[in-house]
Amino acid sequence: MNVVVVIVKHENCGAKYVFLVPEDKTLKTGDLVKVNTKRGETLATCLCDSFTIDTTDKEKMKSIFNAFGVDEPTAYVFGKFTYDEWKRIE
Repeated sequence: MNVVVVIVKHENCGAKYVFLVPEDKTLKTGDLVKVNTKRGETLATCLCDSFTIDTTDKEKMKSIFNAFGVDEPTAYVFGKFTYDEWKRIE
């Protein structure tokens, strides 16, 4: 089985966290996303593109998470903010 994950950093916090990403979504480095934490909903910035991990390969999974200094994901990213630039009125 595969899961899609992304590494994020919350605003005003240096720690990195890993979140699950819905399979039909793709995130890019720098995307601003909304996640649910122990303290409620908050914004976070993606530190990398979302990527797929084979959950049957426990050693590889552990080494990936250790490389980023994060624990296994338990919560999903549930939104991405987008920016639409409008025509400027002069």
